[in-house]
Amino acid sequence: GNGNDFTPNGFTPDSVVADTPSNNYCVMNPLNHFGSVSSSYGNLIGSAQKDAEIRASIPVPNHGKWYWEGQFVSGSSSDAQFGIVDPTTQPGYASNQSVVFSADSGDIWNYSGRASYGQSWRNDYVACAVDMDNHSIRFYVNGVAQPDLTIGGYPATNFFVSMCSDNGGGGSLKFNFGQRSWTHEPPEGY
Repeated sequence: GNGNDFTPNGFTPDSVVADTPSNNYCVMNPLNHFGSVSSSYGNLIGSAQKDAEIRASIPVPNHGKWYWEGQFVSGSSSDAQFGIVDPTTQPGYASNQSVVFSADSGDIWNYSGRASYGQSWRNDYVACAVDMDNHSIRFYVNGVAQPDLTIGGYPATNFFVSMCSDNGGGGSLKFNFGQRSWTHEPPEGY
């Protein structure tokens, strides 16, 4: 109205996302963090520097199956991690109250410390499928399933999706919580 129309400039197909009161999507929350973090691209790119963590805006519900993916877009990947964290402890990888998957080594932190797990995902797509009813989690690298894990503990409240880094460096991930087409199809039932 009133002749105040704007011409879109520089938009790509994934620049606009339908977000209504009945159709909301998670983003990364630069206010829910530990250490030096930033966000961009409508808070869908989360960045964490050395010894830092950025968390999502909506907690993972305690019931049901949940899936999201990320694309490693920048950083040293030494050592960026992706997964779920207990928000009462910081940062996720060091708390022994999280499940995070390392970009550089493919190792996993599952409540009890670091262990060998899957393939590294430097400069790749990584995804996570969480079944809260069965307390299990599985990561994917470029659509290839890594081993299924039982989550090693329960958070004090709810888990949050996290991108964190340890003392080796940091990185940035472009997240997709379903607001655009999946790069790799989620597993059946998610």
